[in-house]
Amino acid sequence: PIMVTITNRWLGLAAGLLAAAGCNEGGGEKDADAADQETGDVPPDFLLDLPDAADGDAAEEPRDATDAESPEDAEQEEEAPDVPPPPLPIGFWCGPPDAFISPERYAEVLGAGFNFLMPPCEGAPTAERNLLILDAAAEAGIRAWIGDGRMPMAVTGIPDATVRLDAIVADYASHPALAGYYVTDEPGAAAFAGLAEVVAYLRSIDPSHPAYINLLPNYATSEQLGTPTYREHVRQFLDVVRPEILSYDHYHFLVDGDRAGFFDNLAVVRELALLDGVPFWQIVLLTQHFSYRHLSEAELLWEAMHTLV
Repeated sequence: PIMVTITNRWLGLAAGLLAAAGCNEGGGEKDADAADQETGDVPPDFLLDLPDAADGDAAEEPRDATDAESPEDAEQEEEAPDVPPPPLPIGFWCGPPDAFISPERYAEVLGAGFNFLMPPCEGAPTAERNLLILDAAAEAGIRAWIGDGRMPMAVTGIPDATVRLDAIVADYASHPALAGYYVTDEPGAAAFAGLAEVVAYLRSIDPSHPAYINLLPNYATSEQLGTPTYREHVRQFLDVVRPEILSYDHYHFLVDGDRAGFFDNLAVVRELALLDGVPFWQIVLLTQHFSYRHLSEAELLWEAMHTLV
């Protein structure tokens, strides 16, 4: 799957492509994001507060003669430094499996154009393995999102939940290659209250590294979503969980045809992300697996470019 991250940072929209490679010795690959993390309480560049939705849509007010720039103003503008935008986050699901956790493999990942790693989808998500991932990532010059088997899905009702979260943060927060904490994938709405507790607690003890949760697509059933409509599902997630990233997956190209709803899914997530000033990531299909077909270059471009637009 390719994951595309959209924000309203540049010209109303900016996007990060997150590509997912195919299964590698049992490990499927999906996409995710990472970028240089800042120390202290400042989030990484691609998670900084975004302008209000209206900022990108409001028409520019007409200017009259009194609005004309003075020569001094023009000179100051010319001398202003040309600050490049932050890099677009580009990643994949799943991370290389255990046999390929190495600086050499991660250097190949970086050389292929990715700028962060997501966790492997196979094997035990232990602290020992995660530290190997982070050390190899640091040597290769790439960031990694870490999934840990101790991660609780709520704080209320789990007596040792905060102890486990404290231990997770203690193990990884100071590592220079950490991008953030993978929490869970495709939860139903019934889980949102508990996940909100986890996200809030992680933010309180490590505000520099965001928690990551990926949502269901709009072709999930109402039973899976836990809400009557998809829009309500996404709205509730934003209101309850208060994430720093709004991420979802949508796999459009089936073996026997094209699935409906790609643009509807994109429109709902984009609209709500803009309203809340939250960057969004989209995971789209890249490699053939299950009931999904092998894609042509044109189909790959179709997914990526429509999402960027």
